[in-house]
Amino acid sequence: MSSDTIVSFLKLRTLTQPEWSKVTKLPAWMYYKFKNSKVGYMTLEKVSDNTGYLRPGELRRGLCLCFGEGFSCRVDSNDEWYATSNVTKIDWDKMEFHTLNSSYKFTIDEHDVNELLKEYDSTKSEETS
Repeated sequence: MSSDTIVSFLKLRTLTQPEWSKVTKLPAWMYYKFKNSKVGYMTLEKVSDNTGYLRPGELRRGLCLCFGEGFSCRVDSNDEWYATSNVTKIDWDKMEFHTLNSSYKFTIDEHDVNELLKEYDSTKSEETS
């Protein structure tokens, strides 16, 4: 994911609900789910043995801009990205989440949105200089 895309997505998190709904054209209830989702660097490990892109035990690591129930869990690194289908349940005690067809273990190093904005805004500036 490009720095521009990351910055744009992170800026959505700084909007008020009316501003967010105007920009995204999504309902207010989705705003509150979005605002309560987590942002940070994640490691996912597939634990279910169903068919799919990842085999059981395979890992993916990267930045996740929106981790919460009802959203796809997408992790981006410098060289690849991986997205699950929509998360249906998160067990914070076991550090596992489930989608319709798969189960994953995860770790997340949550980051403040404003700190990430500073980091990626400076990266974006370096890319254009």
